[in-house]
Order: sequence, then C-alpha cells, then structure tokens
Amino acid sequence: MTSHQDQETGAVIIGSGDHGRGLLETLIRAHPERPILGFIDDNPKMHGRMIGGYPVLGSIDWLRIHPEKVRWLYLGLGHPRDRRETARKLADLRFAYPPLVHPSVVLHGDVQLGDGAYIGAGVVIAHAATIGARALVNLNATIGHDVILGDDVSVGPGANLAGWVHVEEGSFIGMNATLPPRTKVGAWSEVAAASLVLRPVRSGYRVLGNPARELGPVDFGRESPDQRKTG
Repeated sequence: MTSHQDQETGAVIIGSGDHGRGLLETLIRAHPERPILGFIDDNPKMHGRMIGGYPVLGSIDWLRIHPEKVRWLYLGLGHPRDRRETARKLADLRFAYPPLVHPSVVLHGDVQLGDGAYIGAGVVIAHAATIGARALVNLNATIGHDVILGDDVSVGPGANLAGWVHVEEGSFIGMNATLPPRTKVGAWSEVAAASLVLRPVRSGYRVLGNPARELGPVDFGRESPDQRKTG
C-alpha cells in the first residue's frame, strides 16, 4: 500500500466509526494499489487523529475545498439515511463512488452492483441478484438468486435472504435475520436481529421476532439498537 503522505490524489472514506474502519480494511485488501488519503468525519474531536494509520482529514467541507484530490470516495456510514443524505449533499461535485467487494466474497453469475455498494467479508451473492447504489451487505450474509436490494439498504452480519426477496430502498435487515423466498420488505423499514419474516413488511415499519410481528413505525431520527455499532 502506497503511503498517503506521498500522494496528492487517492481514496477518501467518509466516516471514521466502526463501519468506516472495517471499510478501510476491505479497501486495503481489495485494492492495495489505490493510495488512501484518509477519513472525513464531521465530529471535530476526531480531526487530526489517526485511524488504522490514516489521518482524519476534517469535516465534509474538506471535500469541497479539495475535490481535485479525491479519486475514489467511499461511504463508511452504517445508517441508510446517512449514506443517502451524504451522497445528496455532494452530488454537485460528481465524485466517483466505486463499489467495494472484499476478496473473500463469492459472486455467482450476473450480479449487478450499484455505485458505492459495499460487500463485506464472507458474503455469498447468488446469480442475477441486484445490489442498489450505496447498499451495504455485511459480514457472512447470504443473498439468494434474483434478490433485489434497493438503494441505501443495509443487510446485517449473517442475515439470510432467499431467492426473489425484494428489499426496497433504505431498509435495514438486522444480523441473522431470515427472509424466505419472495419476501418483500417495504422502503425505509427495519427487520430486527434474528427475526424470521413470514409476511410482507410495510414501508416505514419495524418488525421483530420468530415469526416477526410489527412493532410500529421506524423512527429514523434515532438509530436502532442494531445500527448503533455500524459506524
């Protein structure tokens, strides 16, 4: 890996939390030829700190001041709405958001990956699956054939999505959740960890349990317990 200190342009990761640090490790393994400049974080207490050997460069304003330095931009943000809103804020700068896939991932057939999609270590994605822009598939999840994940979807570690499952934009699938064939999850909803989903999930609602039952509307103004540690 080329030292960031010797580079004028390179990769930048937005978010220096848990997910951002995990994304860094994947980037180093998947693309050792890509120089990394560092992290962006809006928390001023993080500015100047070193994360995994790379500096926190500053807030999102750094990207507007130095757009010419950014060759590849990665969204190390665990919350679906954070990824969506950050990309919208920076849309006028036309940064490149390449998908990032850990080398251990197994991709079968004609899998489609959207801009900024992230596929973590140990994931298996079967043929004809579609992964939307900025979607996040975390460690050891299984994505069946013909699955559709909308933009900004998050799939937690160990989740199992069978064939023809459709998860609409912005939804969060918790760790070890199970979605049988042809399950539909509406937009900006949430499936809690370890839940077994046997019925369609309404847009904007949270379900939990085995079998999963509806708990009420999702409050995206606050992170759920499943999301707090994703960075």
